[in-house]
Amino acid sequence: MITLIPGRISSINNSAIRYGAVAGVGSATTVETSFFMIVPTDGVINNVKFKLSAAPGAGKSYTVGLRINASTIDSVVISDSDVDGEIIGPYNVAPGDTLTYITTPSGTPVANPQLFTCLEFEGDDATESIILGTSTSTQSTTTGFWYSIWGASAGAISEVSNRSLMPTSGTFKKFYWKLNNDPGTSPDAYTATLKKNDVATSLTSTIVADNTTGNDTTNSFTTVAGDTISLKIDPVSTPSVGPRLGWGVVFIPDTTGEAVIMGFTANPTDASATEYNYLGGVNGTFSTTEASFTSLLDISTLKKLYVKFQTAPGSGKSYALTVRDDSADTSLVATVTNTNTTADSSSNTHDVTDISLVNLKIVPSGTPASNASSAWSVVVIAPTINTFTPSPMMFMMAQSGGLI
Repeated sequence: MITLIPGRISSINNSAIRYGAVAGVGSATTVETSFFMIVPTDGVINNVKFKLSAAPGAGKSYTVGLRINASTIDSVVISDSDVDGEIIGPYNVAPGDTLTYITTPSGTPVANPQLFTCLEFEGDDATESIILGTSTSTQSTTTGFWYSIWGASAGAISEVSNRSLMPTSGTFKKFYWKLNNDPGTSPDAYTATLKKNDVATSLTSTIVADNTTGNDTTNSFTTVAGDTISLKIDPVSTPSVGPRLGWGVVFIPDTTGEAVIMGFTANPTDASATEYNYLGGVNGTFSTTEASFTSLLDISTLKKLYVKFQTAPGSGKSYALTVRDDSADTSLVATVTNTNTTADSSSNTHDVTDISLVNLKIVPSGTPASNASSAWSVVVIAPTINTFTPSPMMFMMAQSGGLI
């Protein structure tokens, strides 16, 4: 199966090289190890799409590329009045490989554009999808932090302030992670644990000083739609160094083909205004400006929108959340009503028929209570490529001139 991974890198620089995360939303950075993500299984990356929010300008350009293990393996030049670019692949990856994007300006192009991205990952095991994540802040040396498992997130001191929501059922396995700095001196260490509904699972790994990588390829756990999943990082023996970290985990959906896109914010909802947020991303601020909160998505089918609030809207009140495709409403609508804190879009589906900018719209009704924590997710199904293999009879007919 194919996993589509959308991303958005904010404000790339028009005079110097910058790096960015491959999943979710994050700022461009001068330090590559600030936003790296880890491949958790063998596979290939194909068809990496790029889109700038503004053209570079006449005689100017941005070169954008994919990096594996801090080495650029392919890139494309987006120049003049163009805004789109693509690298095709295939690019082979293995467990433990790091992924980042790189941008290089030439000729002082337009300043601070957004870079929209989307890549395809296809595992050697056809049942496997992947979920990638990275921290946007330094891990505390004394306090455990929770992270959303999908995309780029800053550590939080509680699960309700940083979690991901499952839109479908399946199994998590093959967890890989990496620190950008050694924890210190043994026994200094950090332990990573995947949590389901804020309860520790068996999928866990500890990185002890003098090492920066770890994994758990033995354990696994199952999940169902509506479960919350988070990554908890705990310091051991008060490490002397607080690192940044990246990770990746395999998700095997019960229905093959169902990869996931996840979003979360601790930004309060507004009781009266229609607002927007990223479909895939963490801690985007709800905003009335839709164009500031979109991500790139390739051709696919979306289904199973799930939503979870921390606070119910109140009797006779509601919030309706709708997936948007190129500034138009889709049929994926989940409405959180009355004393409920969860909702889903039932059996509705939406086909993304071209490279699109997608996002999430939230509409309040009846002046609902402000909600301090919102998680949402959606299933994304990429089209499969059917390979045609001629039969021996067809070869014989072709050789005899009987097949045209």
